[in-house]
Amino acid sequence: MFNVKDYGAVGNGKTNDIAAFRKAALQVCQNGGGTIVFESGKTYLVKIDDVTDERPVNGAQSNATIMAFKDCKNVKVEMNGATIKLVPNHRMEYVFFHFLNCDNFTLTGGTLVGDADAHNYSDIVRYGKKQKSSHEWGFGVLVNGSRGTIRNMIITNMTGDGIKSGSINLKNKGIFHTTLDLYDTEISYCRRNGIAVLSSLGTNIVNTNIHHIGTYGALKGTAPQAGIDLEYEDGVGDKGSVTIRNCRITDCTQKVISASNSTPPVPDSFLIEDCYLEGSSFQVYHVKKAKSKVIRNCTVVCCPIHLGDADVENTKFDLGLGVHYVSGGHYKNCEFIGTLEKSESNYGCTLAGTNLNETVFENCSFSDIRAANNNSPSYQGFAGYHFPLRAVFKNCTISNCSFVRGNEKNASSFAFYDSKLTDGCMIYNLSENIPITFEQCELTDVSAYQTQTGRFIFKNSKLVQKDKSMSQPLLLFGNNSFERCTIVDEVGFPAASAKRHGVKAYKVEAVRTDFTFDSDNVKTEGMTLKRGKVHGVSKSSFKGTQRSVKFK
Repeated sequence: MFNVKDYGAVGNGKTNDIAAFRKAALQVCQNGGGTIVFESGKTYLVKIDDVTDERPVNGAQSNATIMAFKDCKNVKVEMNGATIKLVPNHRMEYVFFHFLNCDNFTLTGGTLVGDADAHNYSDIVRYGKKQKSSHEWGFGVLVNGSRGTIRNMIITNMTGDGIKSGSINLKNKGIFHTTLDLYDTEISYCRRNGIAVLSSLGTNIVNTNIHHIGTYGALKGTAPQAGIDLEYEDGVGDKGSVTIRNCRITDCTQKVISASNSTPPVPDSFLIEDCYLEGSSFQVYHVKKAKSKVIRNCTVVCCPIHLGDADVENTKFDLGLGVHYVSGGHYKNCEFIGTLEKSESNYGCTLAGTNLNETVFENCSFSDIRAANNNSPSYQGFAGYHFPLRAVFKNCTISNCSFVRGNEKNASSFAFYDSKLTDGCMIYNLSENIPITFEQCELTDVSAYQTQTGRFIFKNSKLVQKDKSMSQPLLLFGNNSFERCTIVDEVGFPAASAKRHGVKAYKVEAVRTDFTFDSDNVKTEGMTLKRGKVHGVSKSSFKGTQRSVKFK
């Protein structure tokens, strides 16, 4: 047991206690391990001396570290509610607690306050030359090649990351592996990241609140400005699992969670569970070599999403404005809510893709995924026009959304099974060779675009068109085929209007399909019916081709 007061620490918030802290840490290392105890509730002030020539970076300098533990076992730091506060300085790097090659360390129960709001960010001298610096290497806790737990901490106002953790390859000494468990901790107002995770044998982040990371007020952030940034780029090769559970991450300037590096290695698996994420980009993509990526039971609010090849369950996406990306993966029991509002740079909400990996939505609901500007379909709603998207919808409920499939050069596609499309949905297809398909679906008052030329295929589905204010009924545009469907069309399209739009009304092929028309408002040229029933139009007035069709 090593009490910091026995090494001269005062804890009155005025005296510089850094020398006492370093003595206590050195004694623990020389002892091979032990427990450091802080006095309950005290505030300890620490001042790091400036140097004339700073090198190297990332906390390797002993004179930039408040407490360093190296080559130890069973190190415990019990802060007992104490606070360590850093005097504003000019160093481009500093570390409160540095664990290097420590087996089974624990840091609990304290507050670390950096100097980000009052730091001197002016040029530094490095390798004998004056140069600019981002000063982004001020860390609350730096974990290198160590195994341990951080619990019940408050970490705030760092010039870099609240916590940085990863395995490390030391020259002439080999690789040291890291596992880190983080519980019940709050990290805020750090300039670069709340938590940065390099390669490791395993990282668990649980019951942790991360907020206000990056640029806030006078605090100027530095990239990537993420709540949690997974940067598997240190070259060590460890690729253990990453679990983020029951965390709240909000108010991060650029990203709430970022796992987007394509450089190997990548984590073996991700689990993001029971989390609340709000206000900035949520990115889990370009990590195809991960064995699993699971997101479940989360709430994602106003976060631009960029998710690739992930399994997503029971998650609510309140998307808000902007373009969102999904490519590959399986979404089950999820809710997607867009908006029709307009900002200076965005019209409504778009859900797009980055590649043609099949994206499956099962038992999901969608509402208001469409652009506020209805005159231009190119970027609307589910955008497969400029962005490659191959989506399958199974047993989904879709309200007031638009779907855009591009021309022959674009291989995007949409397929719907056992789904309902209602309340202002619009569909647009420019391809004859890649149809949009519906099987066992219900479509109510769904419209098209006037430039619609592609093909729709309906099987065992029901289409109801009763909204007579609709100027662009789905059945009028494009080339439609039906098999064993039920069509109730009270909208139709007058011949004069069809001619004005340059289309032949009802270019339809139907097999074993029942039609009900409003006989006063229908043009039937171009229809080919085989074995079906037609209500509302007599055989003599029906101009399409009929074979084995009963008129009622």
